Amino acid sequence: MDVCPGGTFYHRSGWLKAVAVGLGHDIRLHIVREGGEIRAGAFVRRAAKLGICAGRKPWGTGYNGVIGASGEADRFADALRAELLCVYHQVRLVQAPAARGVEELEAPWRVKRIKTPVLDLRDMGNLWDSFDRRARQRVRKALG
Repeated sequence: MDVCPGGTFYHRSGWLKAVAVGLGHDIRLHIVREGGEIRAGAFVRRAAKLGICAGRKPWGTGYNGVIGASGEADRFADALRAELLCVYHQVRLVQAPAARGVEELEAPWRVKRIKTPVLDLRDMGNLWDSFDRRARQRVRKALG
C-alpha cells in the first residue's frame, strides 16, 4: 500500500508497524486481489471482547479508509467493504479528505463528513483577533 496514490502517511507500512509494535495493537490489512495483484486495501485495529469483534481506526492514525491503485479504488471498494462486514460486527473507516465515492454508501454504512479547520499561523496577531471573545478567554484561562 506504500505506492498507492490514494495512500497517506498513515497507510505506510512503517507507520502501521510502529503502531502495532509500539502500542501492541492487532493491525489487520484487508485487501482485494484481481489476477494476483492487490487492487484495493484498508487496515483496521482488531478489537474483540465478549464475542464481539470490531475493526477500529488505530489510535494516532488519521486515516485508515479504502485506498487502491490509480482509478481502481472505487471499483474494488464495495467488495472490500463487504468483506469487512463479514469479518467484523462493527467497522470504522476514516477516509482522507481527497477520497471520493464515499457519500453514496448505503446501510449499514453511515457517512459522517467532518471538516478540519486550517489556521494561518503566519500572522499570530490576526489569528488571535479572529477568535471570538470566549475562545480568547479560554486560552488565557488555560495559560494562567
